[in-house]
Amino acid sequence: MSIDNAPAAEGRTGKALVVEDDDDVRTLLCTHLSRRGWDVRSAANGEDGLELAAAHRPDVAVIDVVLPGIDGVAVVRAMRADRATSTCRVVMTSVLERDDLEALGADALLPKPFTRRDVTRVLDDLLLEARA
Repeated sequence: MSIDNAPAAEGRTGKALVVEDDDDVRTLLCTHLSRRGWDVRSAANGEDGLELAAAHRPDVAVIDVVLPGIDGVAVVRAMRADRATSTCRVVMTSVLERDDLEALGADALLPKPFTRRDVTRVLDDLLLEARA
């Protein structure tokens, strides 16, 4: 699934990847990011997510921990090992407790359930950190 729309909002531009097996959550994330100016690609499983990451080289990826097939942790490890995607900023989402998420290798954590405001805050913080 790909959502291409609106011009960049509030100075945000770039490519985003959403890897989430829950259709509703994936659609909400894609719509929210697209409305904020991101060129968004999405996948419902880890294998498709890795293919999209290699093909589109996202600047930011929002990846669920629990996915069918290859889980989110393996997706992040594979992206970090691939020179083409190793610099992608990764936000991991999960229903796991925050303490359990710390060791996953992500740049940022977004515990479920989350709101659009939570997504915006985490991405804004991540991008500010990347520019520092």
